[in-house]
Amino acid sequence: MPNLSHPALKTYFRLNTPVLKEVIKQVFFEIAMQKTGVIYQGPARIGKTRCSKALSEEVGAKFKDVLVIRLIAVARENAKHRSTIIHQLIEQERIPIKSRDSSIVRFNLLVDRIKNKMEESGKTHFLLIIDELQRFASADFYQLADLMNVLDSIEIKMTVISFAMPEIVDLVNDLKNVEQLQIIARFMSDVRDMSGVSSEKNLFQILKLYDNDMVYPLGSGITYTQSFFPEAFARGWRISSIAPQFWAEMNNKASGRYVGNLPMEHVTRVVQYFFLMRSMVDGRDDASLPITNDDIREAVNVSGLETFCRTASMGVKR
Repeated sequence: MPNLSHPALKTYFRLNTPVLKEVIKQVFFEIAMQKTGVIYQGPARIGKTRCSKALSEEVGAKFKDVLVIRLIAVARENAKHRSTIIHQLIEQERIPIKSRDSSIVRFNLLVDRIKNKMEESGKTHFLLIIDELQRFASADFYQLADLMNVLDSIEIKMTVISFAMPEIVDLVNDLKNVEQLQIIARFMSDVRDMSGVSSEKNLFQILKLYDNDMVYPLGSGITYTQSFFPEAFARGWRISSIAPQFWAEMNNKASGRYVGNLPMEHVTRVVQYFFLMRSMVDGRDDASLPITNDDIREAVNVSGLETFCRTASMGVKR
């Protein structure tokens, strides 16, 4: 039976991919420069949520004067034209409110909570990381601008780093069309594309993380590839060696915006399949080629990439 407790067979481990490292580097610079906001946009499953989570960890460790709050936006029913972001932040921060409290009272309660948390921890800069920004209504961006203005009035610098689906570009353009330039200038003027796995070299670098960097148990020095393919690993084989065939097969099944821009989620599913199959089939590691081209084709099929790309393309606005 496979060791199902190994993190490689789960989905919550972190891979420091080239895209992730570049985003973290960029955000570090923006914080140091005290910019008000950056939006990273890209299609589903390329790793935006993982990136937002990694950012919340890395910024807190790097900048001792920065208070970090990460919010995953939730689309509320019948909230198309009214703001819910303050309510969502209040819920996440577990701020006690009364049903009769007005929106202004609730807004001030949130401001007080942020101010108190920063004073207690000696912070001077507030970083709000928002995932799924496109789920918010335009009214939410007015509330964000209000929050930024109020915090600025009490000498608390606020930066908003957001991750969103491509439709956020339409919302930014809509705000431009109604001349809401203050909001645009505050935290929506810098919209950057975020890619998935965009080249064979990029995929090779990711697979090398399994060969060299990802270790389990912690401190053992045993990498993920070594753990599942010990004999082949000892002979010098590495999972990164299959990058050319892996890249070609995934692009054979990819379509739409995912051609040459592979979704990170499906890349990790394919690797997960290799590890799971190896752990369930004794002796396979003794073969001269532990993962064959047939294995790669099967793994890509099992990952559901082709169906996902087709479904995602149907949902793209024309």
